[in-house]
Order: sequence, then C-alpha cells, then structure tokens
Amino acid sequence: MRILIPDTWHFHRRNFAPLYDHLAAAQVPFDVERTRRAWWKSHGDYGRFARRLRHHVERLNPLSPSELVASQHNDISLMAVVRSEFLCRALPRWIAGAGPRDDLALAERALGNETDRSELLLCFAAAIDWIDFWRSKLDRTPAFTHVLVFSGSYIYTRALQEVAQRRGLRIFTLESFFTGNDFYFEERATAISNRSQLSVPDYYRRLVLPDERDQLDRWRAEAQTRFRAKRNKNVRASPSAVVAPPFRAADRGAILVLGQVLNDFSVIETPLPEMSTIAVYRRLIGALLEKTDRNVIFKAHPWERRRPNLRSPVTLKQMTVWREALPDRQRERFRVLEAEPLSGLFPYVDHAIGLSSQGLIEAAQAGLKPIQLGDAFFGGHGFTHDRTLDDALIDDIAAGRLASRLSLAEYRALEDFLVRSLVLHLVSDRPEGPEKIAIRLREPGHTPNLEEARFTEGEARRAWTALVAEMIANPFGFHRIVRPSRWFRRS
Repeated sequence: MRILIPDTWHFHRRNFAPLYDHLAAAQVPFDVERTRRAWWKSHGDYGRFARRLRHHVERLNPLSPSELVASQHNDISLMAVVRSEFLCRALPRWIAGAGPRDDLALAERALGNETDRSELLLCFAAAIDWIDFWRSKLDRTPAFTHVLVFSGSYIYTRALQEVAQRRGLRIFTLESFFTGNDFYFEERATAISNRSQLSVPDYYRRLVLPDERDQLDRWRAEAQTRFRAKRNKNVRASPSAVVAPPFRAADRGAILVLGQVLNDFSVIETPLPEMSTIAVYRRLIGALLEKTDRNVIFKAHPWERRRPNLRSPVTLKQMTVWREALPDRQRERFRVLEAEPLSGLFPYVDHAIGLSSQGLIEAAQAGLKPIQLGDAFFGGHGFTHDRTLDDALIDDIAAGRLASRLSLAEYRALEDFLVRSLVLHLVSDRPEGPEKIAIRLREPGHTPNLEEARFTEGEARRAWTALVAEMIANPFGFHRIVRPSRWFRRS
C-alpha cells in the first residue's frame, strides 16, 4: 500500500486526525504533493497563471460553447473537471435573474461576457495543466495504490480523481460533516458535496442496524449524543441562545426558508433548475407570501462573510433589498435574519424549507418534517418531504396538506439515519476512527457494520446518561420528544 495525498491545505491532523493516527500506527507509506501550493487556493481565479496557461487558452479560444462543453484532454471531459470551481468563481456575479443551469447554458453565458470568458478559458486551461501534471506524477511514481482527495469539486482534486481512476488506483474522497467531529471517507471518483453514498438506497440498506430492540435504542442514544456534540466551525452562534419572537401574529404560523452560501459546493452540486439560488429563494418566498397567509423567515448563512469570492453577506443584502420592494402587507409578514441560531428559530415555525442545507437535519431533530428541494443526500429516508419547487408544492402548503411535524415513526427513521450516518458511515474523532479507516483502505467495497464501531455497553450507558442529563438541564430543547401528544402526529 502506498498513498498519494495531493495537498496540505485540507490534509492535516486538525481535519483528519484518525487518518494520520492510522498511517503512523500502521507505518503506511504516503507521499504528499507540495510543489504546486500556489495553485490550490485559486477558487476559479487563474489570472496569475495566465502566462503559463496561454498556449492552452489559445487552443481553446476558437471553440464554440457546444465544442467547449464536448472538449476532452486525454479522454477526460474538461467540463466535468472545471464546472464546480468555475461556478464558485462566477456565481457571485450571476445573482441577477434566473437562468438554466446545464453545462451548455453555463458555457454560453460565460463566453458571452469578457470577464467570464477569460476566467472560464483559464479554468479549462488549468484543468489541462493539472491532468498533465497528475499523469506525469503517477508515471514517475508507479507504486501508488491509493489516492486521497478532499471534496472532489476543485479542479486539482477532480483532475486527480479522473487520472487516478484511469490508472486503476483506489480513490477515497474525504470531506468534513456539519457536526465538526466527523468526516466522510468514501471510496469514489466523483465530487462528494450533497452526493454522499448515504443517498444510494442499496448502500443505505446495507448499513444494517441491530435486530434486538434494546440494543437498537442504545445505538440511537449514542447517535443522539454524537449529534448534540456538534461544533460547526463555520457558524459560531450559541445553540442555546434565545431568539425573540419574529412576529406578533404568532397564531398565523410561520415558514422558515434556509439559505445557503450561494457559491458553496453543496449548492453547486445540487441539481437545481436555475443558476442563481437567490432567484430560487425569491420565487419560493414570493409564492408563499402571495398564496398563503403564513409569515415567512429567511435565514441567510453567515459564512458568506468569509467564503472565497464573496467575503460579504451577498444573499442577506439581496434578500433585504428585495423585501423592501414588496407590498406593505407582504413585507410585514417577511423577516430576513442571519446571526440567529437555527435552534432558536424552530419553536416559532411550522415548516422548514431548504435546497440541500444540512440545517434541515437539525430541523428534523427538533421535530419538524423539513421540505427539501435539492435532491439532498439525506432525503428519501422517511423523515423529509422530498419535493420540487412548483405550484403543487405551494398549493399543498397553503391547503395544509403537508404534515409539519414528524410522526413517531418518522422520528424513528431520523434516529436510524443518524445511527447509519454518524455511527456507521462517517469516521469520527473517537477511538474507533483509525480502525474504520484501516478496514476501508484494506477492503475494497467495504460496508461499515456495527462490530467495527466498537460501541461497548459502558459507552451505551454513558450515552443514555448524557442524553437524560441534557434533557434535565435543557428541557425546552427536548420538548418535542417528551411531549409527543403536542409535537408528533400519531403513527
């Protein structure tokens, strides 16, 4: 076994301590690529490498949009390598109006503008350069058996996935989970954002839960303990902060719309019909205000203030300006928020709607039955409404045909999802983490099981104790669970 790691930007102990613990303990040889550090954080802006990439750009320049989309280098689709990182760069400029999101529409829009055209062609040229670089790297060091990449949405990582796949190497894609204590470690040669293997029904069924009821309950308690230990590094708001009621007319009910960072890969990898998420939010909220009598809260994501190519709360500003242009009666029923913690908003709302935001999992944990519109990886597992944004969705909300709360059976489905994801599928910073990695690196196509998680009876008792202690310390946070007659429909 010999492993290639393509950077030190994402690969370090702070992100993946269990990985480095295993590599050290098993003395696994690995090679870290460090020679192109300046390229890693380009985020779609390759202007400083224009001189080096010029000969590639000159070859690409005459191509039409359809020819560019179809172009390949060493039998690798360049658009497949480029798409996500280029959109990370371009979407902040493409917030005005809607527009189709397919590859041809992307190329046509970019080639029609001088700035976008230059950056798109440079991204394509960078993809060619990276493909050649990784091919040369693997030619010089033919002993590699495994490749690790982060995300798979960056040009340099996507190019490595494609090149390594053609060499028959085993490719593992890693990315942090929103809890902050866990990460994906999936054997795959595609981008992972919003596309976890947890979304694959056959794989999900192979994550087998205990047959014995008491044992299953203990595992559910362990999953709850891990969920409540989350420490999202991107959102610093205290989960116990108290939020004032957003509206006076509380009897009308409210709908929470969760916004995402507009150029985040979790949005880019979501199969939305439109280029701009802001256009989607406006169409959704406009329809809710027009066709229902509900109050509406839009929760912008504070990470836009630090996200590359943004560094500003763009979505917050755009939605605030749009709100001010609404008719008075609609404006009174609409709030735009950002800093408030999600947990503080859930008590005031009847529905939570989002594209692929993992905040919808938090909404389900709070007892709501979230509506997800982006084919999210956590959809289809029994605790979400899986819909598309159309008139039928708005009509169902207006008529009260969509359950707003989870039934007990649906909440059990959520708990089982948390067991399968947090305990079985993901790798955590707990003691079993290095062994999980060792098994997956060693066994192709391995499906995680309960035995390798090494969850002991003592840990089970501690999980129950921690859960009960938190219920006593924070009963408001658990009122949807301990008062099922109010917050859950009958199964």
